[in-house]
Amino acid sequence: MAALTREPSARRRVDGRSHCELIRAIEQARGALLWVALRSLGNAEDAEDAVGRTALAAWRRREELDPKCAQAWLFGALRHSIGAELRSRER
Repeated sequence: MAALTREPSARRRVDGRSHCELIRAIEQARGALLWVALRSLGNAEDAEDAVGRTALAAWRRREELDPKCAQAWLFGALRHSIGAELRSRER
């Protein structure tokens, strides 16, 4: 099952319970996300920023994001955030 649904007709109606599940998934994954970001970026401030950007991206996509797949999606989004940070350092 894909974490995001791109087709408007395939989107399911998201209620308050699903939002709570997403928040819970973000909170549960935060420590591991922070650890990965810190190991990849080597800087606590940049790691916190990357995790924050990841949580914000998840929240912005909450209507499309399946809470059951949220943890995998969060790690993928974090990977993209870390990559963007590393590319910006090269400039």
